[in-house]
Amino acid sequence: MKKYLFQLITIDFLGILGIIFIYIKPDFEKYLMAYLIIIFLISFHYCRKIVKWYLDFRLVQENYSGAYTSQFKDIQKLGKKLLTISQNSEVITEKSGLVEEDLEALLENSPMGLAVFSSDGHLNFLSKSFQSFFPNRPQNKIAYVTDLERSDLRAMISAGFTQKQAQRKELVGHFDGDLILDVTVVPIFDIEHKVTQVMVLLYDMTPIRTYERQNLDFVANASHELRTPVTSIKGFSETILDMSSEEVELQKQFLQIIHQESIRLEHIVDHMLTLSKLDNLKPNIESMALNHYIKSLANGLSNQFLEKDITLLYDMKDECMIETDEFMLSQIVTNLLTNAIRYTEHGGSVTVGIETFESFAEISVTDTGIGMSDYQLDRIFERFYRVNKGRSRQSGGTGLGLSIVKELTQALGGKIKVSSQLGVGTRFTLQLPLQFKEKNEAVTM
Repeated sequence: MKKYLFQLITIDFLGILGIIFIYIKPDFEKYLMAYLIIIFLISFHYCRKIVKWYLDFRLVQENYSGAYTSQFKDIQKLGKKLLTISQNSEVITEKSGLVEEDLEALLENSPMGLAVFSSDGHLNFLSKSFQSFFPNRPQNKIAYVTDLERSDLRAMISAGFTQKQAQRKELVGHFDGDLILDVTVVPIFDIEHKVTQVMVLLYDMTPIRTYERQNLDFVANASHELRTPVTSIKGFSETILDMSSEEVELQKQFLQIIHQESIRLEHIVDHMLTLSKLDNLKPNIESMALNHYIKSLANGLSNQFLEKDITLLYDMKDECMIETDEFMLSQIVTNLLTNAIRYTEHGGSVTVGIETFESFAEISVTDTGIGMSDYQLDRIFERFYRVNKGRSRQSGGTGLGLSIVKELTQALGGKIKVSSQLGVGTRFTLQLPLQFKEKNEAVTM
């Protein structure tokens, strides 16, 4: 480009000299005009070269600019992709952290105990709930397999290393108070397929097995309790059929026994039906004057008190208003009173007391009856359990009354307590909230 410009400037300078020379020497005008035409043609030639170079330069510049712009756009796209990848990696990292936190929270709060032991018996991981399966072991004292107090569990863990396959068993323990555990032992292999660790999962089956046992006991006891009056009714009815028409007095005695047994059978069936309905029974809450209502229930049993010459006493202060279910409360108090009458000797006394506290009312039924031992107190609320089977059956007891009392009390959000002394008497204490709360709302009592 510089070369062409220099040559063009030189030609133009020669052309200017020619014009000056024509002005000075007009005689040479004809020759000088031919000179100027030649200069013009040469100058035009170089101008074309300069224009062509300029056009080529613009084309190259545009192509380079387009390529640069295209590359810049590609770089922008690449940058956006890298930014997206970076953002996604942050999200993935964040999510993986959340998953890890959720997994840790799940393991820490799961009712299933989880522990991981290495091949040398060292503890590698322990969930919080795992500790609860060994209540006799101080906190944070399980560091090795040998620290586990149950030999049956240690044997399963040892077998997990040697047998190299998952095992699952239900362990009942060797001592009273041992939990019934559903145990799963899973070996963990390394890349050489060697067992380096075992994972131990524990689940407490005690409540389930206890519930199953109680159901079986209930069926067995119910069958026995129903069979007794049915057998009695059947036997005496068959005897009456075989008797002569002249034995009228004896027939009346047998018919009286049949009538009593039928009433007892009716009570058993009624109580069993009541128990079956408790799970779906919803309290019908209403406000009532507690002292007045309890007195009316006790006075309704006055005939039973008179039959055994039992004195009914009241220990009540100012009237108390309470929100509760009238039917459920009547069932609870009536069962407690009839139970007190049944186990109190002739000439004894039964005291009904009511005391009001800040958030709950306390109803007590105290008798001067035969009392109970500590062993009997532990089982008093079991279905079909009787302190004195002969006395209970003779007086028409079913063995279900206190079970009904306990479940109805829980349905009303209350508590039932019992204290007793052999030969002195028994005291049942019922605590009910003054304002009924749903099960998910706690009342301090």
